[in-house]
Amino acid sequence: MFLVKFAGQKRTAVTLLLAIAFTVPLAVYRGTSNQVLLKISLTQLFLLLGFIVWSGRVIIKRKDLILRRSPLDGPLLLFFSLSLLSLFNSRYRWAGGPEIYRLITYLLLYGVSVNILWDRRNLSRLVFIWLLSTGLVSLIGLYEHFFKGMSPPRSTFGNANFFAAYLVLLFPLTLTLFISSIFSGSRLSFNKEGRPEGLRRNWLRISFLATLLLVMTLSLFLASSRGAWLGLSIGLVFLGWLFSCLGTGRRRLATRVIPIFLLLLLILTAFFLPRLLEKKFVREELEKGTLGIRVLIWEGTAKMIAAHPLQGSGIGSFQAAYPRYRLPEYFANPHAVDSTAHAHNEFLEIAAETGILGLLAFLWVLSVFFIKGIDIVKREEDRYKQIVVMGLISGAAGLLVTNLVGVNLRFPSSAIFLWLTMGITMSQIPLTDPYGPRRVAGWIIKTSLVFRGAIFGLVLLLVGLVGWQVVAKPFLADMYFQKGINYRKAGDWEKAISEYQKAVELVPSFIRVYYRQGFAYAVIGDIDKAISAYKKVIDLAPDFARVQANIAFLYKEKGERDKAIRAYQRALELNPRDQKSIYYLKEIYGNTGPDSFSGVEINQDTTVKPGKPF
Repeated sequence: MFLVKFAGQKRTAVTLLLAIAFTVPLAVYRGTSNQVLLKISLTQLFLLLGFIVWSGRVIIKRKDLILRRSPLDGPLLLFFSLSLLSLFNSRYRWAGGPEIYRLITYLLLYGVSVNILWDRRNLSRLVFIWLLSTGLVSLIGLYEHFFKGMSPPRSTFGNANFFAAYLVLLFPLTLTLFISSIFSGSRLSFNKEGRPEGLRRNWLRISFLATLLLVMTLSLFLASSRGAWLGLSIGLVFLGWLFSCLGTGRRRLATRVIPIFLLLLLILTAFFLPRLLEKKFVREELEKGTLGIRVLIWEGTAKMIAAHPLQGSGIGSFQAAYPRYRLPEYFANPHAVDSTAHAHNEFLEIAAETGILGLLAFLWVLSVFFIKGIDIVKREEDRYKQIVVMGLISGAAGLLVTNLVGVNLRFPSSAIFLWLTMGITMSQIPLTDPYGPRRVAGWIIKTSLVFRGAIFGLVLLLVGLVGWQVVAKPFLADMYFQKGINYRKAGDWEKAISEYQKAVELVPSFIRVYYRQGFAYAVIGDIDKAISAYKKVIDLAPDFARVQANIAFLYKEKGERDKAIRAYQRALELNPRDQKSIYYLKEIYGNTGPDSFSGVEINQDTTVKPGKPF
């Protein structure tokens, strides 16, 4: 009885998930500064539309809403609660709000997936659509490389590392389906005439998956992402181990598959090991390479965690809070930038923002996910479901390893699909207690039509407000921001300022816009407005060294000596190697200033005057 009603509400949700699986990987809009922002915006729009339809079924048509539980409900509730608590205790709530909205989006996507994809038909449809979309984004990447000269290719992900990480997630799934299709040929049934049934369909499947594997492999190689290669290697090893866990009848398959993984690992090892063993290479990587700067960022992040061990500095706050914990040696690396946006390690960043408690909750989520996923692989009798889960949890393992040295889970280009993967996997748990379906909206059905109409009106109003606040405003603001950047590149500073102003009117905490706005005002000579814009940055995030240095220069130009000195001193506390600040602070002091400040000699022989910051 439950299952009949439960199946009745699926049609809209299945369409919604198919739309997400196909359109979101392909979605990119170069008219926004964050080119992958469209991915999260589309996901949120689809979920809001689904919410309207489901609300209409329950409220207007009086159809009960049936939902199931999952093993991740408790861990996810704890992780969300701790993330929300970190926001309330943060001085950077302006940065945490959008992150909470995104987390809610991911949780809703997980919930929809868990409740819809438990039957094989819908699961196979979604997997095919998702892999078809993946093939298209891989072809886009190859087109960029071979016909547009883009190296490494980014496809629709705005960044080669993000593109590679997405492929790491889906490569094991594609591989398992390919291997399964090959070996299933020997088990085809035959008709009365002795001809195999389904042979043509099976060969079409094999051809599609083989082509997909080829373009994905080539795209992964061209992306040149070492973190992705590492993650893929671990994901394939994990997949090989899962094959070895199958029943005795399927271990023969493992003996054929595992050597393929070992061969891939040997090839990768032979390619990288000689360079890794060179002491000069290791030393240069640590001193001047991206590995070295990651190590410095991790050390600073560890200091940040130690300062707020339990609740963290607040979800979404890393970029604003990190500068006060950043090591001075960071700026000696040629890859250093003024603003460190992320920790380049997902687990460290979670601990820094939500505390050790938040990290433990997230690890609990992952532990339950992998334990239950492995249990499904061992117990599932449906071979297709078993193969899909094997590929998904192996891809998730690879993606998480990639995020030991990367940031792609901080962006919707990867995060959306990890949560979708978790939902698909948990949906394969049998629909029995304690994970069976439950009625959740029976009380509404029993109310009067007038009351239900009023409730539905409130739902529509709420969806409209959420859509405007969470989806439309951030997207439009980012679009205006990019227009301002384009005008700036064209030298039209007045129009750039106008577009920047439109952006901050929509999102008053858009800190990057205030920085660009201050720069633009300084270029056209409106120092007071430039200072005002930089002060807004400082109000939101007082520890950005470059902002302190820029506002100090403006104070110096206005003749406000004391304010300039204080701002330059703060800039040098945050970045002791800033040669411009050293020079101009020496210029302000003349021969009467101190010999050093924050460990930096400001009376050094700075014979070459640095260029103005504007």
